[in-house]
Amino acid sequence: MRFSALIGDPVEHSVSPFVFNYIANYLDIEYAHIKLECKENELCEYIEGLRTIGASGFNVTLPYKVKINEFVDELDESAERSGAINTVKINNSSLIAYNTDGKGAISAINHCFGKLKKSDRIVVFGSGGCARGVISEAKKYVDEVYMIARNSIETENLLQLFQDLIVVDNYTDNIHKVISRSDIVINCTPVGMYPDISSTILTMDDFEKIRSRRESIQELKVFDTVFNPGYTLLLRNAKKSNCDVCSGLWMLIHQAIYALEIWIDEKIVIEESELENLYNLLMTKINRIYC
Repeated sequence: MRFSALIGDPVEHSVSPFVFNYIANYLDIEYAHIKLECKENELCEYIEGLRTIGASGFNVTLPYKVKINEFVDELDESAERSGAINTVKINNSSLIAYNTDGKGAISAINHCFGKLKKSDRIVVFGSGGCARGVISEAKKYVDEVYMIARNSIETENLLQLFQDLIVVDNYTDNIHKVISRSDIVINCTPVGMYPDISSTILTMDDFEKIRSRRESIQELKVFDTVFNPGYTLLLRNAKKSNCDVCSGLWMLIHQAIYALEIWIDEKIVIEESELENLYNLLMTKINRIYC
């Protein structure tokens, strides 16, 4: 049996084993995915352990998507371009790093909203590992990507990676103005993630002020990379404001497919009805446990 793992801190909230096991069952392969919560000083030990016992690879989540660079042997173009890692393949004795977050996010957007157009303007909240992957992939498809972030050091690092990235001053009026003329808002921060489910990057008051600045708020699309809860306060506020919304569960599903393709060296094709079924099962599972 082949297997992989999720490494992070915390990982209790993750439903990734359910996702990978569902996909493996659909493909009729023997596969298992486990969760490993480890502290920063334990990273090397855990990684070496996975390599020793023959794991196919592992996913990396908060807070190690940048830190993990120190432990890998080779960077795939996706990891090199974004400066962040969420997937590692164990290839004999080598650790090869990838970023499937970006591809997963764009696939989620295409699934929920239709294919991106070059003219689309995207606003990304956040500057961490998730934002790096999403910005890197989004810039392949659109000309204008705006970033709103509070961490000045991470912002400077991102500007070195993406020199044409447009940074928005983190003042409320500027945020409303930029979103009012944009097409898609993406939350790449952990704001709103369990257990802090009453927090959001945009309140109903924010949406009202954005509405007052644009002809039709119905054309604004809001995507939250947070998948726990599956329907965050941000998405609920956006839906109440008549925006189209996309749950982070779709990104979780698509990035898992890309990661598994890397680990088993096979292209994976899943019928749309199966993807919808997996999404509904995940939403039910998360709502039952955490909401």
